[in-house]
Amino acid sequence: MGSGSTRIPSCCQLSGTARHSRSACGDVATGLGLHLDAPRKFGDCDGLSASGPHGVDLRLVRVSRSSIRIAAPRETVWSVLTEPAYVKQWQYGSDLQVVWSVGSPIRFTSEWQGQTFEQWGTVVLVDTPNRLAYSLFAPRPDLEDKPENYFTMTYILDDDDGATSLTILQEDPRPGAQDAEDTEDTEDDNPVLAALKTLAESVVT
Repeated sequence: MGSGSTRIPSCCQLSGTARHSRSACGDVATGLGLHLDAPRKFGDCDGLSASGPHGVDLRLVRVSRSSIRIAAPRETVWSVLTEPAYVKQWQYGSDLQVVWSVGSPIRFTSEWQGQTFEQWGTVVLVDTPNRLAYSLFAPRPDLEDKPENYFTMTYILDDDDGATSLTILQEDPRPGAQDAEDTEDTEDDNPVLAALKTLAESVVT
């Protein structure tokens, strides 16, 4: 990255902070093909025997969850999630660079107030049009670019009576992530989700 560039701020993350719910942990394990033992204490994810991408211990990971129902087929929602021209419209004007195959690099670049912001990572899972996951590093002054400081975004698409139920999970092992308040986002309190929904529904009208 050239001189004068700045790294991506935390506002460019999508999901809320429903931390350590048993169902969310199970969904993450399923979406990433991991094994999850039954938690011994509800809410703390004790008994988690899997490691996430880069070998991160999921017992130390906060799992955030956002959900939305979109009046569009899964194939349309998948396109809106994966095609750079669509992503730019709902995700902070970000330019997406990626080849959707497991192990390929992924990079988001955006401009804000004359500065360039970036985040980057690796494609973890591609199951068209059902599941998508990738890891990302969102730099900040106190973080090194190393595996334990990458979070993972997982998108789960399910049929819902002619529409699509979209669940977005974020596994976040970064310092301080476990201290955030518990919330669960919907389109009513997350403008990014609302923009994604509006765009996907407009594509099919």
